[in-house]
Amino acid sequence: MNTILPPIYSLNYSNSYNLRSASVDFLSTVFSKVFKDMYESAQTSSLIPKTPAEKWFNQMLIEEYTRAICKYNLKPLVNQIEKALLTTSRETTAVERK
Repeated sequence: MNTILPPIYSLNYSNSYNLRSASVDFLSTVFSKVFKDMYESAQTSSLIPKTPAEKWFNQMLIEEYTRAICKYNLKPLVNQIEKALLTTSRETTAVERK
């Protein structure tokens, strides 16, 4: 029997998802790609092969660490992205009003 699974929503994305959260998510997406590429390029031993679960866990861990780094340690960069998005949204709404 096919069951339809409900969509998964993170507890971080409640009703308080705002422009700041979007800026942190955008920045963490960019940095997590860089960190994942760095992690995959590191030399590994073939003596103990990695399981798919371990690979998945490491990817998830990199994403969560990157989000924490962006949220707490890269505040100036997050502020710049937030300001740029806010400026762009204001210009867009000003054009829509005309």
